[in-house]
Amino acid sequence: MERVTEPTRTELGQIESARLQLGRGTRVEVRNHFISSWSNGFEVTGVEGDGYRVRRVSDNVELPATFMPDEVRPQLFARR
Repeated sequence: MERVTEPTRTELGQIESARLQLGRGTRVEVRNHFISSWSNGFEVTGVEGDGYRVRRVSDNVELPATFMPDEVRPQLFARR
């Protein structure tokens, strides 16, 4: 997992628009509350109620938690 820089205001608008369309197989970044940043390398495996199930792409392991929409954003950016 790599740290990702914070998006600009324009990029935030694009993220919000894309967030509404997150479906199975969408590559995403997940909010890391321990270091107050976003981590990439994840993919949506399903939608449960108001949240998302995700897996780590590196080892194909589904995380044992459901993430709220504000904790997941589409991976729109190249690594920096």
